Amino acid sequence: MLKTLRLQNEDSEEEEMWSTEETVITQYLLPILDGETRWSSGYFFDKRGLKLRVAIDEIAKNKDLRKYELSKEDWRILHQVLEFLEEFAIITKYIEGSGYPTLSLVVPMYHRLLVILEDISKNLHESISHPLIVEGASASLQKLSLYYDKTSPIVIAATFMDPRLKMQYFIDNGWQCGGESWDAFESTDEDLISCRVRPAIFSVWNNYKAMLVELMHPRSENGTSYVVTTSKTTGKCPSPSNQTYIANVLNKNWPATGKNVLEEISEYELERTQPADCDPTSVYAYYDNRFRRWSRLATVARDVLSIPATSAASEREFSARKYVFGIARMSLKPKTVEALVCLRSWYKARLVGEKDVVTFLEEISDASQLEEREEEDVTD
Repeated sequence: MLKTLRLQNEDSEEEEMWSTEETVITQYLLPILDGETRWSSGYFFDKRGLKLRVAIDEIAKNKDLRKYELSKEDWRILHQVLEFLEEFAIITKYIEGSGYPTLSLVVPMYHRLLVILEDISKNLHESISHPLIVEGASASLQKLSLYYDKTSPIVIAATFMDPRLKMQYFIDNGWQCGGESWDAFESTDEDLISCRVRPAIFSVWNNYKAMLVELMHPRSENGTSYVVTTSKTTGKCPSPSNQTYIANVLNKNWPATGKNVLEEISEYELERTQPADCDPTSVYAYYDNRFRRWSRLATVARDVLSIPATSAASEREFSARKYVFGIARMSLKPKTVEALVCLRSWYKARLVGEKDVVTFLEEISDASQLEEREEEDVTD
């Protein structure tokens, strides 16, 4: 019966399982509630509802619920809504990740959404045509275009410094021969590469100049620059950062004989772009492998590409701690908190079962009681 009504969760996606107040659904599929504060919750609400269509139709046969029964046209509209929201959900899921560059993808993903919204708003989409969705797409297009036009220099610079994109991305997407204005993708004749992209890159670089000089020319406590000289008595170099200095000399990265940033950027642009489907973490390895050639560019790129595009990762950490800490558990020790957070993560990933959780909690409770007794003995 459960299988007939599609209430078993054997084919559920991981994102669906954790989109409802972080609750694990281990046996049956349940509806997912839409929430204003949870990203893409409308998408998961709709997706789960469509998956439960047979069960929902069956429930609606009850005479008291018949007025809520959905028609075939209603279900068809819900399919269009799901398709409309799917791109937003996929992009949001990827861009809120960590461990790989995300800031460099903001411009391409914004552009992707703008193209889709433009097609829908102009009734050019092959499967989305409901008037309300078209109206919503038009409003979304105008709003998203405003944000797109206000893209910060650091985001543009990050796009350029991603070896999968480089300047070629801007050229391929028409930034050289014109771009989009704030007015819902209205084209302009302005060369955006010359007036926005390159100025953004050098704006970020100029902010790094003083920092790089300080890193490459360390100063002593009295504020004077260290000068590498040979001691008359011992023949040793009195440098407080010998390893860094020697590494720079051996790698030919010392600023006095190195390339200037314009040469580094020119060489970087001449290299062909990396495959778009490569491991995203290889972006960091790309600059590590070329640090000897482009020490300045690699230093800036490493810092810029490490900036997360969203604060979702840190917000998730705060949310996770909320479930660990409570009014009655404010005195937990750091090791206990760490263990509980790990346990919660493993349980969500189904690496441990309920029995393992109960056993662990009993052990940690016994350990806490033992620690409290030891503290009391020390105090006495």
